Amino acid sequence: MMTQEKAEIIGFLCAEGSHYNYICNYWNYDHRRNNSYFRVTRHEGIDFGNNNPLILNRFLYLLKKCYKYERRVTGVPNAKKIVIGKKLIIKDLLKFTDYGHLKWRIPNFIFNTRNKILKLYFLRGFYEGDGVRPDLNKKKNLIIRVRFRSTNLIGLKQIIKLLKDLNIKSNLHFSSRIKKEYELSLYGKNARLFINLTKPLKCRVRRFAELR
Repeated sequence: MMTQEKAEIIGFLCAEGSHYNYICNYWNYDHRRNNSYFRVTRHEGIDFGNNNPLILNRFLYLLKKCYKYERRVTGVPNAKKIVIGKKLIIKDLLKFTDYGHLKWRIPNFIFNTRNKILKLYFLRGFYEGDGVRPDLNKKKNLIIRVRFRSTNLIGLKQIIKLLKDLNIKSNLHFSSRIKKEYELSLYGKNARLFINLTKPLKCRVRRFAELR
């Protein structure tokens, strides 16, 4: 079942998630038996990486709300992450899309639904991960631009269609030839409409007086 919380989780993971599944072969020495044994283990999980404590706490809240699954933040100071290791949750999330910077696609259920709330929650999660804090006209204290950055061109083109369903216009252009990164920009009223509808945490860090 798709819920608002799950749509936001998937948006987060499309932006900053990574799915891994590999087999590890190794020899393990057993001290009790004084002998070595050949082991084969499978490792599978989904990582969510971000260094913003507000966003990490939001993701932890969503996991608990949606799946009753409590995790903690791991990693090092400059590369923090939350690891999803429970098989049932991994299986459920993979029903919608794979995760990785070039793998993700907007799930068909969200892409084709008439429920605009689900689309907004997905976009909110995605923006928190791959979005840039809005540009502000300081004199007027007014948001003038919102940007997404990603290397996934196919995914960004899907984002454009999703935004269009919400009557939000956007522009796509090449951002960096070195990173092969693309940038999706929303200007003026479209930027402010997006922020008003999604209410991302990136904007709660800075208080904007006007969003008109």
